[in-house]
Order: sequence, then C-alpha cells, then structure tokens
Amino acid sequence: MCRKECDLKKRLCQKHKDIDYKRELAGWHQRQKEAQDSYLCRRVAYPGSSRPECVVVERYFHFTYRINRGAAWGIFSDLPETIRRPFFVSITFVAILFILFLFAFRLEKDHYLMIIALSLILGGAIGNFIDRISYNYVVDFIEWFWRERRYTWPTFNIADTAISIGVVLIAIELFFFAPPFPEDE
Repeated sequence: MCRKECDLKKRLCQKHKDIDYKRELAGWHQRQKEAQDSYLCRRVAYPGSSRPECVVVERYFHFTYRINRGAAWGIFSDLPETIRRPFFVSITFVAILFILFLFAFRLEKDHYLMIIALSLILGGAIGNFIDRISYNYVVDFIEWFWRERRYTWPTFNIADTAISIGVVLIAIELFFFAPPFPEDE
C-alpha cells in the first residue's frame, strides 16, 4: 500500500515539475524573442553557453544575465549561505536606516549635491536589497569589455550604477564644497 502511494506521489510531483519546466522554458523563449526585438540589441549571441547575450555595441557592450551572490565584484560570494544571507541583509538594512537618519536629522535643505547623492545610494541599496530578499542573489546584466573581452569590467546593474554615482557625488561634495577643518590654536 505504502509503495503504491509513494509511486503515485512521485508521478504527480514529476508531472508538476514538467509543467513548471515547460512554463519556465516558454518564458525564457519569450524573453529571448523580446531581447531580439529590442531597439537596443543589434543581435543576440550565444557565447559558449545556453544564455543569450544582447549585443548592444559589438565588442564593447553587451547585456548578459549574471547571478551575483556576493557584494561588488562577487566579494564574499564563497561564504556559506547561513552566513552570507544574514550578513548582506543586515548590512543593507543598517545602511538604509543610516541614510534615512541622515535625511531626517542631519541634512540641510541647501545641501543639494549630498541629497542627490544619498538618494541615489538609497535607491540602489533598496534595489539590490529587493533582489537579495527575493532571489537570494543580485541580478547583474550590464557587461563592458574591450578588445574581444581581453579587458573586462565586472558585470553590474542599474542599482550598482546609482550607488557608484552617489559615492562619486559625495566625494565631490566633501572635497570641493565642504567647509575646511578648523585650525587648532
């Protein structure tokens, strides 16, 4: 009796797996067709893998699906899952709270550059946070390289771009617009 019931459950589970697989495959083909029809894509390439790349500028700029389980450039991606996920979720949560604290209590309305910078960092942090909570990784897709992938910049996403621009704006604010340190007498 038990053996017959187990076999029946296995067949039902396999049937559901096949349906999910077919749905995923159909969705993948649909996304591939959308990429080919996109006004950004010159062509779709298959560089030695089953994942297509959207070639935006030949030999320089592609959209390529990459999974980043770590931080910038894959740092800490080799940590065990039980450490990595709580670490990234807590660090991101603390950073978001700190930026909100700065907005609420420390920034003055005439610090336009700092407000823009922190807004970009906050938006990028929230975007990557949503990916990390939803998928347990961040999806990177913008790939720049030069000379037939001889010199490759690590793949990144829009949230990473916003964070990087925000950090550069903070550096500009601190180096060029911040008041000088008072001299000790």
